[in-house]
Order: sequence, then C-alpha cells, then structure tokens
Amino acid sequence: IRIGLRRLHEFRIDRLCGEGGPDANDTATALDPAIAPRPTYLLYFDQPHLTQAGRQRAIDLAREIAPTLLAGGGQITIVSNASEVATFAELETDPRVVAAALDALEYDGRQWDSDASFEADRVAEVLRDLNGFGVDLAIQTARRHQRLERWIAEKNLGRLDHVLGRLADLAPPKFVLYFADTMRTNPGEHYLSFFSDRMVAERASLSIMRTEAASASLAYDRVLAKSAASGARFYTIHAQGLSFD
Repeated sequence: IRIGLRRLHEFRIDRLCGEGGPDANDTATALDPAIAPRPTYLLYFDQPHLTQAGRQRAIDLAREIAPTLLAGGGQITIVSNASEVATFAELETDPRVVAAALDALEYDGRQWDSDASFEADRVAEVLRDLNGFGVDLAIQTARRHQRLERWIAEKNLGRLDHVLGRLADLAPPKFVLYFADTMRTNPGEHYLSFFSDRMVAERASLSIMRTEAASASLAYDRVLAKSAASGARFYTIHAQGLSFD
C-alpha cells in the first residue's frame, strides 16, 4: 500500500511469517481464512487537527486504501473526533458499507472543526504584535496561543486514548491510521521560533512555554503506549501532504 510515492506499510497477515517457523497447526491456521484472525484497521480522523483541505484529502485517501485493506481480509472501524466522537463504521468488512460511511463522514456538519484553519491567523497575530507593538505584547500573544494549542492537543489525544481501548480485546494484527495535519507532539513550541534563543533563555515566560510544550508530549506518548499495549501498530498520516509525520 502506498500513499503517493511512499509506502505506508506492508501488512503481513500470514502467521508463517512469524518467528520460530511453522508447524502443522500454524500452517492450517494461516491458510484457512475461517480460522485466521482478521486484520483490524482503525481509521481515526482528528478533526480539530485537520485543515479543511487536509480533511478532504484524508477522506479521499481513506476511500483509496479501504478496498485494498478489505480485500486482504481486513475489517475497518471508522471514528471521527470533532465536537464529539462519532463512529461511522464498526468492524465492517463490506466495501460498500465502508464507502457509504466515508460519504456520511464527509458531509456530516457535526464532524467539521475550523480550529486548524485559524492557525495561520494566530501566527500572523504574533508577527503583527512583534513588528508593530513590541516584544512584550508579542510574548503575551504567543503565550496565549501556545496554551490554547496545548489544551486542544491534550483534550483530543485523551479522546483518542479512550477510543484505542476498543482494540484491547481484538485479536492481532491491528493497525491505527491517525489522520491529522496540524498535530504536534510539542504543541505550541513553534511560537518560540519568532524569538531569538537568547531571548528565550532570558525571558521566564518564554522558557516556561518551552517547558510546557515539551511536557505536553506526554499525552502523545500515552497514546503510543496505549496502542502498543493493545498490540496495535500506530501510524500518523499527514493528510496535507499524504506523507508520514
């Protein structure tokens, strides 16, 4: 499976590929689709971290890869997070149902979030204050936006952490495809790029921003740990450029 020119993952569902070599029971299980576990794919759309263009590309990509995942015997769950978390397909194996679920997601007005689209405006505000009103006001503005970005990231990663719990009791192989284009593991730290290293070291408020951005990565780490604990492989899909984060 490829996204553009880049390989997403080569999914192996044959137990003969595992360590230790096959025995008679392994061979029977691997060759009998009625016995072998289905691969499970969770397609998770994090709307607060998708721009409008990224959202559309994410859904288009899901449409493109879903038939391949299902043709390999997989089952697909589609979950979207906006003002609330909504499930559009649950362990579905029928390509027509999955396609219809993606259509429903695309046109569901409750599953839109404009926050990511305003990021350019927030950056422009910091630059405007820095160039027109001085460093002190620019720092205050950057600090305010950094706190907001951190709060949004932690809240929505918490929701993803909760959804990953659904995978715990499912047999492997399991895969999570997380669609976003503005999620950062260190939310808000990019605002520090408008200030010199010396200024960041000397201004307490800027140093705090750096520390808080780094500590916010713990929410992302918890998601990865939860995915690993459930036996699932986690992939972040940067919907804007259709490449790995």
